[in-house]
Amino acid sequence: MIGDFEGCIEVSEKVLFENPRSINALKFNARSKTKLELDYMGVRESWEALLLHKPENFEAMNNIARTLVQEGRIDAASSKISEILDLNPDYPPALTTLANLRKISEESEVPLSSVSYHASGKKTTKASMKKTLRKADALGGASALVGNFEDFNDYVQFCYSLEMPRKLAGAIKIAVDNSQCHDSIISLLETSIIDGRNSVIEQIEKHSIRDDNLGNRIDLTRLRFDVLGRFRSYKPDPEQIERLTKLLNKQNTFSSEDSSEVVHALFLRFRKMFREREWDIIASLLKNVEFFDWNFQFCKYYIASITKLERKTL
Repeated sequence: MIGDFEGCIEVSEKVLFENPRSINALKFNARSKTKLELDYMGVRESWEALLLHKPENFEAMNNIARTLVQEGRIDAASSKISEILDLNPDYPPALTTLANLRKISEESEVPLSSVSYHASGKKTTKASMKKTLRKADALGGASALVGNFEDFNDYVQFCYSLEMPRKLAGAIKIAVDNSQCHDSIISLLETSIIDGRNSVIEQIEKHSIRDDNLGNRIDLTRLRFDVLGRFRSYKPDPEQIERLTKLLNKQNTFSSEDSSEVVHALFLRFRKMFREREWDIIASLLKNVEFFDWNFQFCKYYIASITKLERKTL
């Protein structure tokens, strides 16, 4: 029925239960949640799930940007809009979001330099990326750009886009040692996960061991994508289980500003898994988690799942 968004969500989730990669189901699920103006974190999760399977879906990217605006993360929203306009400078919904961002920028007196650059319609070609890298290298390379986040981030992204592994590895090392560049590492990690560039992910994880705070942010980012991917469609691998266990056993996972969104999304996923009777999956994910006050909201699902499984065998 036209306008029955709740019904659409119900139907799409049934389809996704059988086929988590159904693009149409992911799309209509996200659209319906957006129309109903549900919690922005839940809406964003749905659009990110679509983006995971269609990395350059403009509709998903634009709606993610809109949820970031709702959350007050204007810089993150402007970066997302920049990605769209870099690929298609004339995409109408992104231009509308851009106009809203500019209005917010004027009211808050916060410049949106990354958006204004792309709003000009300027394209970043491979030739221009190579030229930028040559110029930067002549002036000292990535280490000379540490004080300018935007330039450093461009350097990293251009190395990634042009598939220059040695140059990228060097930039990652520099970023790890400079906390002001950690956001660039997280952005690179997110892109690498979406693109399936495992070699880059391994480089990031290898070098981030030297910084506990960055390592925790990386684990949280990877967990966020684990949740979006439903732990490999409810077939979690040992690495995912180990990562989840490590994070749930650390108290600062629940107290840091970076973790609140991921923890909330994880809780919603466990609640849904329990309702879907995925008790054995919950048990396997949480079997090595120690019980503490700070993580009991998750541990209770382990207890309940074990109880359900025991009753099932009687």
